[in-house]
Amino acid sequence: MLYSVKSTNLPATGCPGDIWYATDTRQAYLVLSSKQLFQLSGLLGANPVPQGNQGNPGQGLTWRGTYNSGNSYAPNDLVEYSDGSTYICVKQVGANSGNAPGNTEYWNLVAQSGIQYKPGLSAAQIIAYQIALG
Repeated sequence: MLYSVKSTNLPATGCPGDIWYATDTRQAYLVLSSKQLFQLSGLLGANPVPQGNQGNPGQGLTWRGTYNSGNSYAPNDLVEYSDGSTYICVKQVGANSGNAPGNTEYWNLVAQSGIQYKPGLSAAQIIAYQIALG
């Protein structure tokens, strides 16, 4: 666990692995045993690192719904393919080009579809089904 307290409230003992941070002195201590604290601040640096400049905005994603071979797709378009999996376009895809999801030159798998169960199956039936699938 990580704890933040004033240096006057640092414990003399603690649970091994806990880290105590003295907010007023900016000193950090690792509890090595129930009777020993190890000062980490010299290892971490006493002064905080200044914040850097704001970065450029990230690339957005566009949800395009169910894949349609008659549509064109651009990089960062997301689609659901016929198996229920979600893919992201990584290279421009022209309409009717035959470059469907699964073609790794144009698409990357984002989320694979899970096993679909019918309502009313018992736990034993689901486990047997999973075992049969390997």
